[in-house]
Amino acid sequence: MSNRSGTNAIWLLKPGAAPTMLLDAGLSVIDRVRFWPDGTKLAVVSQTTKSVTVKIITRAGASLSTFEMPSRGLGLPSWMPDGQSVLMFDRSTLRTMRVPIDNTAERKPFAPPHWVGIAVRKNGN
Repeated sequence: MSNRSGTNAIWLLKPGAAPTMLLDAGLSVIDRVRFWPDGTKLAVVSQTTKSVTVKIITRAGASLSTFEMPSRGLGLPSWMPDGQSVLMFDRSTLRTMRVPIDNTAERKPFAPPHWVGIAVRKNGN
């Protein structure tokens, strides 16, 4: 993360190569970046005083999904083991929600109310 371009952005720096901008968040504050364990996708959380935006991008910078949330939640987003959804806290329901990256409107509660900062391991424990 850097504001070297004058805006808040995510950059990729490969040894011996020039930096490549993956995502330009403008003046929104980028405060969380989570890599999918195999490194092929990133969940990027940015916020303004009015909204929290989650962007899912490839490691090459291609956009896979963008959605708004009313809040971030402690330690979130967390990737689900299948790499097809992320966990985000929704303060309007006081629940951590599972958000599929291919259909962000299909949000479903993942844990009981007030559970925040959840991580799920590949074996489900």
